[in-house]
Amino acid sequence: MPRGERRKQHTKRRLLDAAAATYAELGVDGATIGAITERADVGLGTFYLHFEDKDAIALAVNAVMTQRLLADHGRSCDAVRSVGGEPDVLAVFTQVLCARAAESPGLVAALLRWPGPKNPGVQGSLHDGLRTHLERCYQLGVERGRYRIEDPKHMAEAVFGIYGEVIPAWSSNGRLVGEGTGERLGAFVQRAVVAMCRVG
Repeated sequence: MPRGERRKQHTKRRLLDAAAATYAELGVDGATIGAITERADVGLGTFYLHFEDKDAIALAVNAVMTQRLLADHGRSCDAVRSVGGEPDVLAVFTQVLCARAAESPGLVAALLRWPGPKNPGVQGSLHDGLRTHLERCYQLGVERGRYRIEDPKHMAEAVFGIYGEVIPAWSSNGRLVGEGTGERLGAFVQRAVVAMCRVG
């Protein structure tokens, strides 16, 4: 890769990291392009070389988080299978999301709260990125007799609602500090999911 392209990618990465840090402090809606460029130590013009507007960088940060969550989920499910188990994929996803929330509490809470771009024709919030995945997770649970038969789409929305309420609340209360917090949060959220979804 030519040096100019490497430098361009490096600058874009700095902007994405700065945006993530700014969202963790101010929320997505509270962040400004000026705050992001200040933190990244780049000019406003440089921002617009990489992103069209505030929504475009928020979508990019959200896409990175979604990809990480899905990759972590796949690895975690594979780990359960590697020892002969059959994972409850929804429970595993809950643990993965809560572990990520413990690592980056402000960012995960901000992305869970963000409804998405102002343009109604553009999707890209964390909710949009994970909705179909949660539906599949729930449907697998139904097929394996773990969850009662309901509309997977509505149940995925309800599960995401639990995530969207509990994780930001724990984050704002300072409960996502210290060793083992991801596991404790995951257990708490999973109990709420099980109470809503479990057979019997």
